[in-house]
Amino acid sequence: MPLWTNTAAVLRAWLEECNVDLRSPAVVFVNLRGQPLTRWGVRYIVNKHARSASDACLTVAQKHIHPHVIRHTTAVHMLQAGADPSAIRDVLGHASAETTWRYTRVNLEQRPT
Repeated sequence: MPLWTNTAAVLRAWLEECNVDLRSPAVVFVNLRGQPLTRWGVRYIVNKHARSASDACLTVAQKHIHPHVIRHTTAVHMLQAGADPSAIRDVLGHASAETTWRYTRVNLEQRPT
């Protein structure tokens, strides 16, 4: 999974702070009990922050925000930045190029006329 330079730097610093050996098969993201973070744990965290954000921004309260929204938004932003759809397919792990082309259609539908 590609990471932005700033994200990679923060992740490296955090791993160093936690004394995680990058050559080990250590679990990087854990929950409060020290167990591997599951997709449901990620969903809980995203929902918690979306609820918090909705207090300051009413439009957030009107949306159903979940981890897949972040994935979808990343794909659309990559497309808008000029990334090749096959590169987006690889990042998202799509088996079919058709799945990735849906983002192209969404992007075209969002453009002002």
